[in-house]
Amino acid sequence: MLHPSMTLVPAGVLWKLVPAGEQLVDLKYWRFPVQPEDIQGSVGRSRGLDLVRRGNTLEGHAEPYEKRLIDLLLKGRLGLAGVYVLTGRASEAVGLLDTVRLVDPDYEARPDFLATLGQAQFQLGKDELAEDVLQRAMRLGLAPGARGWAYYTLGEIREKKGRPKEAEAMFVEAASASGGDLRLQARLAARRPPPEK
Repeated sequence: MLHPSMTLVPAGVLWKLVPAGEQLVDLKYWRFPVQPEDIQGSVGRSRGLDLVRRGNTLEGHAEPYEKRLIDLLLKGRLGLAGVYVLTGRASEAVGLLDTVRLVDPDYEARPDFLATLGQAQFQLGKDELAEDVLQRAMRLGLAPGARGWAYYTLGEIREKKGRPKEAEAMFVEAASASGGDLRLQARLAARRPPPEK
């Protein structure tokens, strides 16, 4: 568990621990010497071992090392798309997410991918598409924090549609699913009316 004075920010295929107020992201961490599209056609023999824990059992299957590298690079792109969403560069985020989807269509079943895509679509004003994508992400099981942002965005969509009671219910859910996300908590606090005297 992180100390409240620290936070993690994406840094290429890794995460970097920084003081909580320092949310700057350096794009140098995404300059890779190779891209997933360059590797995709040259996947070799399955020499690696992929281990997955399912309940009390550990399952393993052979996997090419190149696939591991592709997966790592795609996770980096997903992280960069998240940074683009946070900085209001939604069209760039959607473009980047489209490249991830082209390289590995299985990302369509990942809640973190769908949540990022839904946030970007919302920023582009595509509310119906964003609503559908965010609801799919939540059905697949978003982690706290991301789940809170999904509820918050769904609340904003409901508000735009003139459904204030549904919107308020979404904002309440967002507060309970915030996962300690200070930015989300601040956004929710800004929505509350000041206490009456």
